[in-house]
Amino acid sequence: IQAKRNARDWGEKFKSRKILLSYMEMIKMSSKGQIVIPLKIRNELKLDEGSMMVIDKVKGGIAIKKVDEKFVAKIERSMKDIVAGRITEWKG
Repeated sequence: IQAKRNARDWGEKFKSRKILLSYMEMIKMSSKGQIVIPLKIRNELKLDEGSMMVIDKVKGGIAIKKVDEKFVAKIERSMKDIVAGRITEWKG
């Protein structure tokens, strides 16, 4: 019932399918839980194969954000240094 009400609300906000589709991209999830990020968005965000992202549950849906790969690499190096004993004190 809630899904039908939400669909009706969307229908009232977007009187035509054309307006709805120009506002956002429609995608489907595969049986394996995979989604394809539309090319336009991949190009705008400079997402290539292997790009790192984080996904989070937000009220009413999900949010996917691009991760700064240089920052991730720096964190990974720091973690390796901690495990190897090269860092013994944190100065944050």
